[in-house]
Amino acid sequence: MQEEDKKEVQSGSKFKILVVDDELAMLEFFKRIFRDTCEVSVALTGTDALSLAEKTEYNLAFIDAVLPSGMDGVEVLKELKRISPKTTVIMMSGYEVDGKLKSMYDLGAADFLPKPIKDIGKILTIKETAKLMNVNEITVYRLAKKGDIPAVKFGKQWRIRQDSLEHWIKRYEVKAVLT
Repeated sequence: MQEEDKKEVQSGSKFKILVVDDELAMLEFFKRIFRDTCEVSVALTGTDALSLAEKTEYNLAFIDAVLPSGMDGVEVLKELKRISPKTTVIMMSGYEVDGKLKSMYDLGAADFLPKPIKDIGKILTIKETAKLMNVNEITVYRLAKKGDIPAVKFGKQWRIRQDSLEHWIKRYEVKAVLT
């Protein structure tokens, strides 16, 4: 693929995420959590992931370190960084991979997430948070931007863990009662 063609593909305004995992539930989780704000591509194998990366430059990639067929996640990381060196890569695994961690970081991984990701279904978007709090989405966005609620900026979008939000709401309600 010519460099001009690749640049044209990446010129879209949405944050692009690639998820490589052999578990369909993980792929569905990432598609659900980022569906409204990001362009999410998924691959069950390393070969499929690299094929996608040849066509699109991703801002962020989540790669399972242990893949059952063909390339393992470390090989996918190495090739992805060759194809797309600017892509931020977060490795993940539900298996013991301590022996591979150093090589993952040496190859350019930015972070590592152990699986299973706890409370995977309880990471909320701004829209979901606004619905839960019964407020406008703009209010949630402003609170997140100011650091007034326990939110994490992920790319250009905010994500909020439901359990942290519920704890924050309880603490805030107690403060409101006391003042």
